[in-house]
Amino acid sequence: MFSFLKHFKQTRQPGVKYEYSNFAVGLLGVLIEKIYHKPYPELIRTYITMSLKMNETMAFVDALKFKNVAQGYNGLFEPVPFFNLTAIRSAGIIKSSTADLITYAKAQLLTPDAALSAAIKLTHQITFNSQGLMVGLGWHYLPDDKNVLQHGGATGGCRASVCIDLSKQIGVVILTNNAGTGDMVGRNLIKAIQAIKVTPAYVPLVFRR
Repeated sequence: MFSFLKHFKQTRQPGVKYEYSNFAVGLLGVLIEKIYHKPYPELIRTYITMSLKMNETMAFVDALKFKNVAQGYNGLFEPVPFFNLTAIRSAGIIKSSTADLITYAKAQLLTPDAALSAAIKLTHQITFNSQGLMVGLGWHYLPDDKNVLQHGGATGGCRASVCIDLSKQIGVVILTNNAGTGDMVGRNLIKAIQAIKVTPAYVPLVFRR
């Protein structure tokens, strides 16, 4: 990471065109570690997971010891080994369960922890808005519904998607153990829930091959 930064030459003007960068998120994690003098996994536990009682969310998972870890599959539906990031670990080192991610989705709407609530609301604030693309701090707003924020993530064999309607208080969490589905399913599902005018709900949907 630091070698790349040492030799990097900027070619584009900052703040003009949006592009998602795992490297930037990885660098942010390193900067936070330097500021707090603590490793990133410990900071996540101290400021987020402990407060929300997300006991199934962690940085390191021994796949051989956890029997409920689903086998991941690539785009050709071939099994792939368990995925662990190193240099840019804060871009995807955190592992979680559907139940914990539902808890996290609920916290985007309401949490009794005042400090955490203020931090969460800060992540919802728009940091980039151009040509229908609205981005908060890590969250992306749907271009056709400015009340819905979402974020998806993927490794070589798994995908995760969280969609939240802030106005209707609807949360959708989807985890899949393949590299090809998840994000669009999450968007379609939350639109379907909106259409039937259900009461506020948090809906887990887990696909397994």
